[in-house]
Amino acid sequence: MSGSTMGAEPRAAISITEKTEGFVERPDGCRIFFAREGTGTRPAVLLIHSLGTSHRLWDAQMPALREAFDVLRFDLRGHGRSDGANAPYDIAALGQDACAVLDMCGAGRAHIVGLSMGGMVAQWLAAHRPDRVERLVIANSAAFIPARELWDRNIATALGEGMAALAEPTMRGWLSPSFPEKHGAAMQTLVAGMEAMSPQGYAGACRILRDTDLRDDLRTITAPALVINGEADGARGRAAADGIAAGIAGSIRRELSGAGHLSNIDHPEAFTRIVRDFLTTTTTITS
Repeated sequence: MSGSTMGAEPRAAISITEKTEGFVERPDGCRIFFAREGTGTRPAVLLIHSLGTSHRLWDAQMPALREAFDVLRFDLRGHGRSDGANAPYDIAALGQDACAVLDMCGAGRAHIVGLSMGGMVAQWLAAHRPDRVERLVIANSAAFIPARELWDRNIATALGEGMAALAEPTMRGWLSPSFPEKHGAAMQTLVAGMEAMSPQGYAGACRILRDTDLRDDLRTITAPALVINGEADGARGRAAADGIAAGIAGSIRRELSGAGHLSNIDHPEAFTRIVRDFLTTTTTITS
C-alpha cells in the first residue's frame, strides 16, 4: 500500500485525514483496488459505484463525507484498477469483495452507499451480511432488471465492437439532457473511463445485472435504508426505486428533481446533502 501514515504519533486535530490505497487479493486471485481516507477514529462509509465507472464516481461527495466519516471506496471487478475475473462470478462475489475491503481497512461495520450496480451490491450486503451494515443508501438501482435482451445485446456489442461503441451513448442516457453541454469536461472523463474498460470486464458485470434477482431478499433487510432515484431517470427508474422501498420495511424514499441515472454526478450538492443528513442524523428515522 502507498500513502499511509497509520502508526504515526497521535494527532491532536481530528480533521487531519490519512489516505491509504492498495489491493485486496481475493481467493480466486482477483485483485480489488481500494482507497481509504479518514482518521481511523470516525464511523466508516463504503461507497460502491455503478457499471462502467470506478471509485472516482464519488469524487464530488468526498469533501463533505470526509468531514464526518472514514470514507472507503473500491473498484468493482473488471472496473478501474481492479482485475477482471477469469471465471464467471455473481453478485455474492461482489458482496464478498466489499467485505474484504472492509476487513482490509479495519472496519467491522460501515454505512453502505451504492449507486446503480453498486446499489445491487449494497442490497446483497444488507440482506446477507447484516453484521457489516449500519445504514444503507440505495441510489438509482433495482432489485431486478427485466431486460435480458438488452444485456445480451450490450455484451455482444462490447465483445464484438469494443467499448467505444457503448461509452458515449450510455453516459448520455444516464445523465440529464443538459449535462453534456454544461459539463463537457466531466462528460469526457466519464466516457473515457468507460472506453478504457476491458470488454470482458464489462460483459461480466452485465451478466450480473442480467441474472441478479434480489426481490425476495428485500424483506430480510433490517438496516435503516434510504432509497433515491433521479427524476430524469424516467418511469422505470422511479418504479424500480419504489419497488425497493416497498420491500424494505421503514425505508425512506427521496427523488432528486432533474437528476438522471448518475444522480450523484448530475446534482452532486443535493445528492450529498440528502445522503449525509441521512447518515448523520441521531433522531429516529422515519419515512
